[in-house]
Amino acid sequence: MKNTTIALLVIALLALGGWVAYAQFVPGASVSPSTTTDENTGKKVAKDTPYFDWTFTVKPEVQGMPQTAVQLSSNGHVYDLGTYTGSCSRIGDSSWPLVVGEVDGAICWYAGGGDEIGIFKEGVNFVVKKGVLDEGSAETPGVRGNFTTLITLEEM
Repeated sequence: MKNTTIALLVIALLALGGWVAYAQFVPGASVSPSTTTDENTGKKVAKDTPYFDWTFTVKPEVQGMPQTAVQLSSNGHVYDLGTYTGSCSRIGDSSWPLVVGEVDGAICWYAGGGDEIGIFKEGVNFVVKKGVLDEGSAETPGVRGNFTTLITLEEM
């Protein structure tokens, strides 16, 4: 009985050692955990999945209009995206839907209009773009779009 237990233990250790050796030399194989901790937020995120976290900082008003600084954190990188007129919030926390191709974003809104900062997947890259928002009127339709590129995020 004692010899059988020792033999099974040796076989298990050899199998584990073989797996570790295999995982070091075969692309795609891994024995490391599938999550990592975002350096800026301390949140657990999937290693191969981009993670976006927004920070909105209220700034002093300009000519009576509220101002908000927008910052984006993604997989250990921090991006200052500018200061916008109005109050800003993550699109997912609002009644606004994402537009086609957009994976995350923020809306900055004041007095019937504002800016949208959207993250779009383009090929293998994630690109942050700024677009125009206008609720329109009875005579003219609202506008959402006309996006221009602000930055391409560092490789995920």
